[in-house]
Amino acid sequence: MHETCSILILPDNRRIIVPENAYLHEALDRHGISLTAYCDGMGLCGKCIVQIKLAGGCLPPATEADQKFLSDDEIENGYRLACQWRVICNAEITIPEKSRVNHLNILTKGTGESPLKLSSNFSEDKPYGFAFDIGTTTVVGSLVDYHTGQTVGVSSYLNGQQKYGADVISRISHSINGAGLDELNSELVATINKIIEDVLGESKIPPDKIAEIVLTGNTVMLHSLHKESMENMAHLPFEPSYTKAKNIYAEETGIKIDSKTKLYSFPVISGFVGGDTVACMLSTDMDESSKKQLIIDIGTNGEVALGNKNGWTTTSAPAGPAFEGARISAGMRGANGAIEHVQITDAKMIIDVIGQQPPVGLCGTGLIDIAAELLNRGILDITGRINDLDELPDGMPDWLTKRIINQDGENAFLLFDPDTDKYIKNNVEPKKIYITQRDLRELQLAKAAVATACDLILKHENLKLEDVCCVLLAGAFGNYLRPANARRIGLIPNVPMEKIHFIGNAASTGAKRVLVSQKERKRVEKIAKEAEHIELAADPDFQMAYAEQMFYPDCAGI
Repeated sequence: MHETCSILILPDNRRIIVPENAYLHEALDRHGISLTAYCDGMGLCGKCIVQIKLAGGCLPPATEADQKFLSDDEIENGYRLACQWRVICNAEITIPEKSRVNHLNILTKGTGESPLKLSSNFSEDKPYGFAFDIGTTTVVGSLVDYHTGQTVGVSSYLNGQQKYGADVISRISHSINGAGLDELNSELVATINKIIEDVLGESKIPPDKIAEIVLTGNTVMLHSLHKESMENMAHLPFEPSYTKAKNIYAEETGIKIDSKTKLYSFPVISGFVGGDTVACMLSTDMDESSKKQLIIDIGTNGEVALGNKNGWTTTSAPAGPAFEGARISAGMRGANGAIEHVQITDAKMIIDVIGQQPPVGLCGTGLIDIAAELLNRGILDITGRINDLDELPDGMPDWLTKRIINQDGENAFLLFDPDTDKYIKNNVEPKKIYITQRDLRELQLAKAAVATACDLILKHENLKLEDVCCVLLAGAFGNYLRPANARRIGLIPNVPMEKIHFIGNAASTGAKRVLVSQKERKRVEKIAKEAEHIELAADPDFQMAYAEQMFYPDCAGI
């Protein structure tokens, strides 16, 4: 588990809890506080200025970047660049108005910080409801108070269906074999029941006080919940068995709750664009926006939505499990011991490890970071090949050159060496961690799928990137990305950094809004019904576009 620190944000007078050793600007972003910064935390633009007072009243040491961009008076008064300070203790952070981004309406809604609009009629006998976001990997349940719109309890578990495969394709395959659909349903319902038991037990609220459960999730998850056949989703044109919202009693699904508790599950758009995407579109108010938004939910199945109040279009791309760490030689999920961020300087390798312990593997965000760093250093070329030693740029430091080694006839890169690299020691004996040529090929396949979806949806609408007001990264994985690195490898569109925003678990926020508002419920049903969907596999331009996106971008264009 992470050790945490308490940060008081001024003048907001808001307290947030931050993992120890996290970079301040990233921690703020994850809590919906976006700072003006165009270098993605590299200390190159000098825009993310904040005032820091550590517990006890002392000031953090000034870095080289602080000294470059700040005056002596500012440094003496505790002003620092947020991207340069790692949270090491409790602190007070004052954020000047000039350091804030004026796009918090989107960010706040996406991260669930804005008050919910209460318009549902509810009984005083049942003043609570549950909102669930059912992910392929993780299921999150939130208990909401109808009186206030506040979340009073949250719990999450890994989806019990994981034993049947890491991605939706595996789950579909399992569902059409024998008792597979029943098995998927049983595991999912058991996961939901554990979350309900946890939250109600912690909050001391009895089950008969729950009026309704609202669930969103991708089409496969919702089909498995309702035991709907997925056979037609296994082949073109990937049609779901149903698309409309369902209104039933919760106990009909096997969920253990009061017999009078109702259940509402989101409508879906297609076989691979589900209720979670609809919830994201609601959370950002795409259907009421005057400007074009591009939403990207990066995962094993990457969903993309583009639109505004005049209409919206969706598509999806099978990215595969590389972003989850699967099929990567040292890959793992974003758990304790995973390298989540990487930076290469002229002098050393800097790695961030989840849980403050020796590294044991690499998660998806770390994989993206190291690929971007290798590209920037000329170690990786645009075709995705790790260069031979005689192909490296002149002037590369010897310590970095020595990390390029040969493994089984192919080049590999030594990411972590316990004999030379610093790390936090405990009773775990660390081993060397490599990035192989095959790992980078797996990343190319995954990033090309998502990039192709973005490319073709824009072409379908006859739009250019300049026509899009913002690129919104949804989901847990997107929230932990370093956007400059995601852009560097071509995973997300090459737009100015100020147009890229995290919207957190927007699907969960959308589910909560539907839980407390009949008006929002009608909106999601309209969003799903009126969405135009592009099936990439049937698009004649797909193969060519996918092949082009396999290349990494030339740095001159980034």
